Amino acid sequence: MTSHATTGLLACLAATVLAFAAVPAPAAHAAEIDFDDVSVSPNTATFVSSSHYAPQGVTIQTVLDIGDGLVVGNSFTPVVSRNDFLVANFASSTSKPNLALADRVTNGFITFASDEVLFTFASRQSGFSLNSDNAPLENPDVIRLLGLRNLGGGEFEVIAAIDGLDNQTTPAASLLSINCPGGCDAAMFVQTTELEGFDNLTF
Repeated sequence: MTSHATTGLLACLAATVLAFAAVPAPAAHAAEIDFDDVSVSPNTATFVSSSHYAPQGVTIQTVLDIGDGLVVGNSFTPVVSRNDFLVANFASSTSKPNLALADRVTNGFITFASDEVLFTFASRQSGFSLNSDNAPLENPDVIRLLGLRNLGGGEFEVIAAIDGLDNQTTPAASLLSINCPGGCDAAMFVQTTELEGFDNLTF
């Protein structure tokens, strides 16, 4: 969820590169990541390695557009476009100062190309949630959160899904949360029509 003002900001800000930074039972919710451990100057962004939060039990990658119509029971094979993601110090963060974004930088500028963000867990999780960014005065666009089961060979099955709107302005309203029957191996944050930020991963 990015306000039109924030969308313009995202589109014209240079991304300052600072750093790269047997099946188990589903784990209970135990981790929360707000991205505020990454040092970023106001109104800039930095590339962060997919493995930055591996010690907390998750890797985060940018993948190419998977489309907007996947439902529970569908399977697909995501294509990783960047083995990283962006952390930005933007006013639209739900828990200031930072939020995260898919990595799509063209000629030094953050851009939108319907990329998605893949979260792969070190162990199966019973649920997963995040907040979309704070977007006052924005027309609503759909955002999605998918819970995934690893089928092997890079293929995943959708086992849980929730849709939301990107114009929410409070943490309670911007929360996307899924429960995973039998546990999720991974999750995906799906953008549909514009660049979206996310914050406060909980699993």
